[in-house]
Amino acid sequence: MFKSGVKLFTRFAIGTVMCLIVFFSFNFAITAGFSDVIGQKIFYYNEETGREEQVCYHDAENNPPENCVCADYDPTRLNALADRKLSQERQTISLVLAQIFSAVMITGILCGTVWEMGNKDISAVKHGRKKENIFSGLYIGLIAAVPSLVVFALLVLSHYKVLNPNFLDTYRLLNSHFHYFITLIYSSADNAAELTEKGLVLCGALHLYLPVISLISYAFGYKDINLIERITYKKKVG
Repeated sequence: MFKSGVKLFTRFAIGTVMCLIVFFSFNFAITAGFSDVIGQKIFYYNEETGREEQVCYHDAENNPPENCVCADYDPTRLNALADRKLSQERQTISLVLAQIFSAVMITGILCGTVWEMGNKDISAVKHGRKKENIFSGLYIGLIAAVPSLVVFALLVLSHYKVLNPNFLDTYRLLNSHFHYFITLIYSSADNAAELTEKGLVLCGALHLYLPVISLISYAFGYKDINLIERITYKKKVG
């Protein structure tokens, strides 16, 4: 069972990394395609340092401010770079779409892994190699969830300032499969110490996901119930 738990955690960790990539991809694609130009950053190439240095900021129509200093520089060495920003509404749409895609993806990975474990145990129990235990999926999920619970414990310690309270971004990064939900829970908190008790409880509740998914998936696998096949079969018959 421990070996199965480690296997599930490995799949879970890989899925979490994939979810992180999904969020970055959605944010990049939507920002690139739907963001608005809010200004123009004017850069000057400094030959002495070999770097581009921002010297001025123009509005969206590239109109200079009253205190514009662009005239003090060689115009051939000035470069304008559009400053783009995604509206709050579009940012929310991006997060929601990424969350839906991530949830479906990681749930599919976890369900498939644990379903297979439960399905293999049918033969093992039938031939006496293993005792029947309908809670095997739950135990496997709890073992796989241990690292996540450790991360949550760090959040709790950060909340009570036992550890550095600047842990919110790290916690969300390590739980990228729930990025949008955690963002909503954080609300206006700038650090873990400012997180409300309710918010802390909600963050903890999210860690029930892995054991619950494991319990249900194992039960379906052990009973040899494949929902995808049933849905596909019904569609073909219909």
